[in-house]
Amino acid sequence: MSAVDRQSGQRCATLVPGRCFGETAMLDRAPRTANMVADVASVVYTFEQDVFEALRERAPEVAA
Repeated sequence: MSAVDRQSGQRCATLVPGRCFGETAMLDRAPRTANMVADVASVVYTFEQDVFEALRERAPEVAA
């Protein structure tokens, strides 16, 4: 997976398998600054905001 800057269109990061992304936007509700692009076939899991918040309440270390 690669993170691509929304303004410049430049690749700004490459993630290895098992890495997370998008958690900053979930934690601080800030606008996203990059899009993720799959460089190879990938399986991606998503959390809705309300599910993430419920998880944070049950396990505060998730947000640490």
